[in-house]
Amino acid sequence: MKQYDYLGLTPNKTLTADNYRLSDGTKTYRLKGVNNEGRLAQLFLVVLENGE
Repeated sequence: MKQYDYLGLTPNKTLTADNYRLSDGTKTYRLKGVNNEGRLAQLFLVVLENGE
């Protein structure tokens, strides 16, 4: 079973799961999980259907 659609990286380690949404203009993503253990934080993103 797929748990997320995309993986992102950021130097910002203040993000928390389920508190943020991102948009690239055509798709909206929900931050499903964050791993802050490495040099860069890993973001686990799921695509929201109809922006919900």
